[in-house]
Amino acid sequence: MGKGKNYNRNEIIDRLKTGLKTPSTLYKPSENEYINYTGKTKDTKELYYDVIIRHLFSLSDNLDEYFRGKIKKISRKMRERDNKVYRVADHDLKKANQEAVKTEKTLQQMGERMLAKALLNNKTYPIIGKMIDYEIPINDENCDGAGSIDLLAYNSSTKTLSIIELKKFDNKETLLRTILEINTYYCQIDTEQLKLDYMDKYPTNENIKKVILVFKGQSQHTQYCISTFVQYLAKELQVTILLIDEEEIVKI
Repeated sequence: MGKGKNYNRNEIIDRLKTGLKTPSTLYKPSENEYINYTGKTKDTKELYYDVIIRHLFSLSDNLDEYFRGKIKKISRKMRERDNKVYRVADHDLKKANQEAVKTEKTLQQMGERMLAKALLNNKTYPIIGKMIDYEIPINDENCDGAGSIDLLAYNSSTKTLSIIELKKFDNKETLLRTILEINTYYCQIDTEQLKLDYMDKYPTNENIKKVILVFKGQSQHTQYCISTFVQYLAKELQVTILLIDEEEIVKI
């Protein structure tokens, strides 16, 4: 994440317009590095991510529908052996959690992959409930560059599933980028099929929730607090932000 290269407001908007030609890659810093800029425009002194979000809101009265219309679902084949599409048959949650525990590291010291495994701890958290799976591929092959769902959670009280984008303690990506990432994943997956894959143990007829999980006090948390535009974007795209606070998960 950088402060930018001293761009003015219109230059950032022009770059965004180019990025919007392929909305499914908008969140990727390798192709749109300005998504991760945290500085201010040289002419108007606005935060780069505020300028970007304001322009996004100018695209449609319903930004959620806009992205769902622009980002294509990634088709996956059903496996003949178990009639599943997303659910990974050989995922052993207890074993994965034990692997993380054996490192004897705190949550703050772990990389994202190990952190995800550490959270497979059978605890019940606010809003999302319990973690029920991890590292769920969005595509059959890696050739299309799609990512994977870091964690899947299930709230037995509300009977809802949540797909979760997780960021480790010292991650420097902007919250804007993370919101765009989880929203892109949501648009790319077949949400009805995902629900069917887990229906035997985790029944739901509700919409799947989009959740971001970051550490309390880190840069993404700060950006949420200082930018009403970031807050509006999260609300518009129906993304819930939760915080890791010590060993717990709390509301922002």
